[in-house]
Amino acid sequence: MQKFSERPIECSICHKNMDINDLIPHLKQDHPDLKGEEFMAFLSNYLNIIESPSDLKEIKGSVEVAMEIKISAAKVWTYPPLDFYSCIDDSKEEGYEKGLFERLVDREVVICKGYFILNEANNTKDALEKFNDIASIFNILGVPIDFFNMTDIISLGHTPKGMPIEMVCSNMAYRRNSNVPLVVLNQEDLGALLGQSNKLWKKIKENDFLIDTKIYEFLGRARLSFFNNNFRLAFINAWTVIEAIVREIWETKIIKKYSSKSTTKDMRRDHRNWTTSVITEELFLMSSISLETVKEIRYLRKKRNDLFHFKTPEKGKVSEEDANRCISMGLRFLTRVLKDFEGEDIVDLESIRQKIYTAIHKGGRFE
Repeated sequence: MQKFSERPIECSICHKNMDINDLIPHLKQDHPDLKGEEFMAFLSNYLNIIESPSDLKEIKGSVEVAMEIKISAAKVWTYPPLDFYSCIDDSKEEGYEKGLFERLVDREVVICKGYFILNEANNTKDALEKFNDIASIFNILGVPIDFFNMTDIISLGHTPKGMPIEMVCSNMAYRRNSNVPLVVLNQEDLGALLGQSNKLWKKIKENDFLIDTKIYEFLGRARLSFFNNNFRLAFINAWTVIEAIVREIWETKIIKKYSSKSTTKDMRRDHRNWTTSVITEELFLMSSISLETVKEIRYLRKKRNDLFHFKTPEKGKVSEEDANRCISMGLRFLTRVLKDFEGEDIVDLESIRQKIYTAIHKGGRFE
């Protein structure tokens, strides 16, 4: 894949001021006999991306190129970078360069050395959503990789003449994992990660509430924050999951089943009386949740109130233990709404997490 520039691309149709690594001065030095239109024709042929040299203009050592780009895929560098080299037959070097073709979140993803490629990605918004779905699932399973922003997406396409091109919207896209060594995963790691990811995603997509709200992403972000020792943010994200799913269970089991339309509307509007604490007590009386769960939610809700309404700095702190308890409850409630999953724990891929921890914390330049 030829990379023309790491500077922001303004438009997918007309690429202005593309800095091609000071290409023009070097070409002029190598070919001093080419002047004016002859040089521009040579440069056009050299780049092999446009139909006519008249479409190419030199502007102060840069190039303005007009061309159509067909976007076919999207690429992101992961943080930390994951390496599956040991999972590929050494005799198939070409296959390693192309990466592993796998199905994740119902899309074909090419897992390469430190980056993912999402095929059939026609726009960055769709690509960003799918990449973050992958990050959510990995993190829920205890494999901490950073979530992605729009500036991390690298669009892959080709010109009308078939020349591959990468379009980068930010230098950050190429620097995401530059300071961390590759996390080498073996065949067992790969099998567990892909198998459990697809199993979990299959159950999530069967639940309209989870897909519509994307509440599972909050749980993924909670686990990532916990890994990064941000216990306050981990607690807040996990509590969001608990509260949302408790209300969904209440809606499904009580309001929609037993209430008239007018009563349902009133109950939904009356948030002051139907708090999470009251709802959990009612669900306990209906034998929908255990007394142990009610007690745990009471404890976590008090911590949540202390956190959101603290009057002293001490009250606004969240301990590692409390963050972990909140995440555990969030995981328990997630399995509650997954079809045929209740009572089954979500697998925690601790061995992969330990490898990532070692790569991040023990492979630094100042060790």
